[in-house]
Amino acid sequence: MKKMWKKYSKNKMSVLGFVIIVLLLILVIFADLYVGYDKVLAQDVKNKLQSPSLSHICGTDNLGRDLFARLIYGARVSLGIGVAATFAGMMIGCILGAACAYIGGIFDNAVMRILDVLYCVPFVLQAMLIVAILGSSIPNLIFAVTVGNIPGYAKVTRGAVISVTERDYVKAAKVSGVSTGNIILKYIIPNAAGVLITNGAFYLADTLLASSGLSFLGIGVQPPVPEWGSILSSGLEYMNSGPHIVILSGLFIAVTTVGITLIGDGLRDVFE
Repeated sequence: MKKMWKKYSKNKMSVLGFVIIVLLLILVIFADLYVGYDKVLAQDVKNKLQSPSLSHICGTDNLGRDLFARLIYGARVSLGIGVAATFAGMMIGCILGAACAYIGGIFDNAVMRILDVLYCVPFVLQAMLIVAILGSSIPNLIFAVTVGNIPGYAKVTRGAVISVTERDYVKAAKVSGVSTGNIILKYIIPNAAGVLITNGAFYLADTLLASSGLSFLGIGVQPPVPEWGSILSSGLEYMNSGPHIVILSGLFIAVTTVGITLIGDGLRDVFE
């Protein structure tokens, strides 16, 4: 672990990304200790569209709600959706990709051709179609973004696994009578983990942008639930009188995405 961190820490930008994400997670996890959830929904129309001040460090939105509280609690929603969709897509994609690489033949061709079709459809367009059919809700949004993640992850996993399947320990497991499922889960995927973890960071950044984008378009998380994309969307109408809403919500999305991407760069250095 120390060797991995030493290698990771050589990339100063990756360390910066790590610090950014850790600080954000601290703010999000301990939000209940310094800002109550009541501020997320409490409206004060008389003080709407206030610029950042000592009383409201990020200002207020068009309904007088504390913008800092909405952004922090919105991080729970945005990051929660991103992590859940990335993890689900990773698990399903890993299993499909590993199975295709290990089994090969007709199964490999059939599954990969289906995934190729899905891969050709733009990620956001896929998610928009699924949410439009199933309806706007957080579970449906997670499902939609997960489906978009599966093809790419399956392809990455398949490539990584093919390079592992010809190794001696896998051949020995086959000869010993170990089942295909156990070989994939216990031997192949763990030894391809470096590539998968690295790509997971990049997919998380893409997923965060996609889910926020859908909420921005009005087909993701619906108000009054705080979510970065929906907060950004609600502020567009007030760019002249309250530009801080768009600037700060956009900044949260951008900084978080960049931070996750920098972590991915560092992980790639470690596993290479």
